[in-house]
Amino acid sequence: MSREKKKKTKKSTENGVRLSGVAEEAIDFGKALSILLPVPLSLAAQMILSALGIPVKMRQQQLLQETADGLQELQARFNQDLTPEKLAQDPAFVTAFLQVHQIAMRNHQKEKLEALRNALLNVALKNTPDESLQLIFLNFIDTFTPWHMEILNYLDNPSSWMKQRGVPVPTWGQGSLKGLISIAMKDLQRPPGLDDFVLQDLKTKGLIPEVLLGAAMSMEGLLGSWTSEMGKDFINFVTSPLDDSAK
Repeated sequence: MSREKKKKTKKSTENGVRLSGVAEEAIDFGKALSILLPVPLSLAAQMILSALGIPVKMRQQQLLQETADGLQELQARFNQDLTPEKLAQDPAFVTAFLQVHQIAMRNHQKEKLEALRNALLNVALKNTPDESLQLIFLNFIDTFTPWHMEILNYLDNPSSWMKQRGVPVPTWGQGSLKGLISIAMKDLQRPPGLDDFVLQDLKTKGLIPEVLLGAAMSMEGLLGSWTSEMGKDFINFVTSPLDDSAK
C-alpha cells in the first residue's frame, strides 16, 4: 500500500472505526478546539468536544445546502449571475457568508436559521440596506429570539397577521398595544413577561418607535403599522426573496 493510501486510511478511521465525512470533520473540530483550551483535557472531555462537533458541522452543512438551493432558484427566476465564482468576488457577500456561518454554529431555532439563509440570499441579490446595516441586522438575528421576529412581524401589519392566522380582529372602540398583542397571540406559548421584554428591546434597537405601549388609543391606530423604517428594512432583510406572498 502506498504512503498516500496509508495516510487516507488513517484519516478516515478512529480507534479502528470507519468514519463518515461529517464525523471525521467533527473529530478534527474537537481536537482543534481542545488545543485552544488552557489545560489538557481528559479523554471524556475530548469525546464531548468531538461529539459536539457532529451537530455543529451538520448545522453548517444544512445551511450551506439550503443557501445553495436558494441561489440556484434565484438564478433561474431572476436570470442573475449568482454562481459561486461570481459571489466569491463580492466582498459584502463573503463577509455576510462568514458571519452567517459563525452565527449558525451557536443557534438551533428553525426561525433563526431560516432568517440567516434569507439574509444571505438578499445580500447575494443586493436586496439589502448598506453594508453597515447588514452587519447590524445579522447581529440582531444572532441575539433575537424567534419571539422578537414574531412580534415584529405582527407589529408591521397587525390586521394582515391576524387574518393570515385566523385570529378575529377585535372590535373595541379603543385599547392598548400591549392588550392587543395579548389578545392576538393568546394561543402562543411564551414565558410571563416576555412580551414586555421583547417590545422594550425592539424599541431600544430602533425597530419600533418610542410609544407608551400601555396607553389607550383608537382601534384604527392600533391596527396600523408600528414598525419604523429600520424595522421594515430588517423584516425585508430576513424575508426570503423567493416568497411571493411577501412581495
